[in-house]
Amino acid sequence: MVLLTVGTGIGGGIILDGQLVTGGQGMAGEVGHMSVAREGPRCACGNVGCLEMAASGTAIAKAAQARLRAGGASLLATRFAGVWERIAAADVSDAASSGDVLAREILADAGVALAIGIINLMVLLNPEIIVLGGSVMQAGDWLWEPLLATVADRAPLPYRAATRIVRASLGDDAGLYGALSLALPDR
Repeated sequence: MVLLTVGTGIGGGIILDGQLVTGGQGMAGEVGHMSVAREGPRCACGNVGCLEMAASGTAIAKAAQARLRAGGASLLATRFAGVWERIAAADVSDAASSGDVLAREILADAGVALAIGIINLMVLLNPEIIVLGGSVMQAGDWLWEPLLATVADRAPLPYRAATRIVRASLGDDAGLYGALSLALPDR
């Protein structure tokens, strides 16, 4: 299985044969730093085209800020009145829920970028399930539907048929459950 946490950044974890994959130096699962685009802003990791730079909460907020600076029409323009750096991904999600076309486009773009990353993981690891959690996933169908549509359109059929893609069910309590599982004796 693969878990993606999509929030301020994008983290991940890979379970293979019941074991967490850590890699040679303990850095496996940094899915936010896989390339999903040839070009784009330079990531703090040094790469260009990172998934994190296209689909994280930070990326969604920056996309909204850039579109508004360029004169894009949005409910966000009225709400933030030129103080674009205060816009967060949750604000974009709220605007999308209120019918804002620009916000919906930004979330759809993030969903497509996530789908490209997911397709890469499907082909590389052939997981049974990919679980998506984190605050950005609360954007709902404005992100989720373009993600699933892109996977359905672009993923090779054998991988698409073999991999379930689901939203995490533990919400903000996921970290607590993880810590508790480490504290409890093996069963």
